[in-house]
Formats: sequence, C-alpha cells, structure tokens
Amino acid sequence: MSWGQLDLITPYNADELLDKNINIKIQCQQKKRAKLTDLVSCFKLGIGNNYIISQRMRVLLESFYLQPHSFSTCCIEKVDGSFVEYNVLHFNDNFFSHAVDFNRSVFRVADTCTFPLTGEEPIVHVTGYLDYMSKKEDLALKHLELRAERIVLDEHFNKKYDMLSFYPFDEHTYISEKLRDVLINEQVSGVKLTETFKLQG
Repeated sequence: MSWGQLDLITPYNADELLDKNINIKIQCQQKKRAKLTDLVSCFKLGIGNNYIISQRMRVLLESFYLQPHSFSTCCIEKVDGSFVEYNVLHFNDNFFSHAVDFNRSVFRVADTCTFPLTGEEPIVHVTGYLDYMSKKEDLALKHLELRAERIVLDEHFNKKYDMLSFYPFDEHTYISEKLRDVLINEQVSGVKLTETFKLQG
C-alpha cells in the first residue's frame, strides 16, 4: 500500500521524539484491509527516519548497534476496535552530516515526486554538509531536491553500525549482513530486503 498501513490520529512533534524525558504517545488507526506486520508504514509520520515497529522487532533491534536514536510508544487501533502497542523508532535527523563524505558521493537533482532515480537526472557536485544544505534550500524553491545516487562514508566514520538512515537525501535504510540474517531467520514481517552497492566506504 503506497500510502501506508495506518492513519495518524494524534499530531506529533519531531523534537519531542528526540527528548528522552518526554513520554510521547502517538496514536494511529489501522486502515481497512491492511495487515499489521512487525514493521508498519504511516506516511504522515514521515519516511526515512521514523519507523513504527512491533515490540518483537524492537527487542531484536536492541541487541544490535544502531545509530543515535530514541523510542516512543505508538498505540494502534485495529479494525475490530481493539488496541495494540507498537513503538516508534526515531533516528537522529542530523546524523548524516558527519557520516558522509559529500565530496566523493554522487548527488542528482530530481523532482520531488520522482522515485526512484532514473540515472538521467543532472549530477550536482556537493563539497560538504553546509554546501548540501545551501543547494537543498535553493532547489526547494523550484520544487526540486538533491538525492544521493552513491553514498560514500567518511573515512573517520564508525562503520560498525548495523542500521543506517541517511534521510532526507536518501529514502532507503541500510542494514548489516548480520542484522539481515536475523530478520530473515526470525521471519520479521513487513520488511523488504534488497542487496545494494549504493553505500560505499
């Protein structure tokens, strides 16, 4: 389902998701004909750095090395009117600023509605995080955005992480082979795994 399995009922504040002192509780409603899986999607909660996951999946992920993150409670109202508790895994929005070697990565200018990249979009050289932010703001005025075709990790970056998100310039989530094997062996539902060579370093 392209627009997600859930409808967001209560508004949320992204800053509050990062504040471990605030016990934020997000309420969602299951869409008709949608199946609740270990990883569920809610478009209005955002993509790329927010993940609604089951308690079972949270337990599995907590045994791995994740980038800076926080957990919040998500209460889902099922179609039959009953409630089930999930978790919102929120990754730090600015994590990528020091993780990526922008100068060696490849960025293309794309329309905000174009997914995925076709490889025909113009390439834009980005020298660093501040340059990325400046170009991003300029392009937004034209309803365009910078999207990563190849992400090269900074040579000083800790490459031991088992799960990485480079939102907002990349919509995918990257996991280690070790985490991939566990997700497959434990039959975690709602996850689509695809091998990629986009992430380098």
